[in-house]
Amino acid sequence: MQAQIVSARPSGMRATRRLAAILSADVKGYSALMAMDEEAIHRTTKSRIDKFLHEMAKFDGKVITLAGDGVLAEFGSAIDALKFAFRIQDKFAALNKRPVAATIGKIEFRIGINVGDLVLHEGAIGGDSANVAVRIESLAEPGGICISRAVFEQVHRVLHLDYTLIGKAQLKNISTPVEVFQVKRRNSERALPMLEEQVARKLTLPGRPSIAVLPFQNLTRGNTEAYFADGVTDDIITGLSRFRELFIIGRNSSFVYRERQVSPQDIARELGVRYILDGNLRQSTERIRVTAHLN
Repeated sequence: MQAQIVSARPSGMRATRRLAAILSADVKGYSALMAMDEEAIHRTTKSRIDKFLHEMAKFDGKVITLAGDGVLAEFGSAIDALKFAFRIQDKFAALNKRPVAATIGKIEFRIGINVGDLVLHEGAIGGDSANVAVRIESLAEPGGICISRAVFEQVHRVLHLDYTLIGKAQLKNISTPVEVFQVKRRNSERALPMLEEQVARKLTLPGRPSIAVLPFQNLTRGNTEAYFADGVTDDIITGLSRFRELFIIGRNSSFVYRERQVSPQDIARELGVRYILDGNLRQSTERIRVTAHLN
């Protein structure tokens, strides 16, 4: 897939950024398949992409770039992105049990996932984090899934899968080597368990003090305060992560609980941490009051 990706350091108009889980997917060997039976491959790939987009909406995924043979998309959390990746690969595997055409057996997608900043500049979306997702996808097996170290840190304590470190990959146009993991089910015959099914399995706590910071609630109406509340949460996570003796759950994992009515005890069990920090803020004319609770 040739994705339209902007530079991480655009010139001219000031760029804006947002943190996201970025998923890249495309058909392995698409050009060769088209040479075999252009009409059948084009028709089948379009049908698969339509199904991809339909399923992606169920996980609140959004399209960044749409190509003839693939998709670059963003998700609110790494957990949602990886759960979707397994869901759609399951559906494509079932479709591949029937040959596409007389001479063509399968159309297989590769998927790569990364977490990082998306850069928005003059209507285009991209940046180094999106580039990494695209390059990681090229390392995946047909029908397989690869993730970056950043994604692994967000998901491995929540989604019980086989994570195999491929190694540090020197990716094209990326200055720093990226650790890449291949992800498979522990039991290939079993569907990926939903997060709710995994809650019952108590995770082993880390050897050091562990904490997750939930998104602080905004008790003052207004979008400005809502952004400020998220900023307060991010600052706390960043501040705590400086202490090496603490194990801190990443933002993308903790922010999935923004709209979920789950007790702090259940959240701690799901994320495999000992402590939960939550709180709220309210603004008066001249002051902002921030309240935090350690559970």
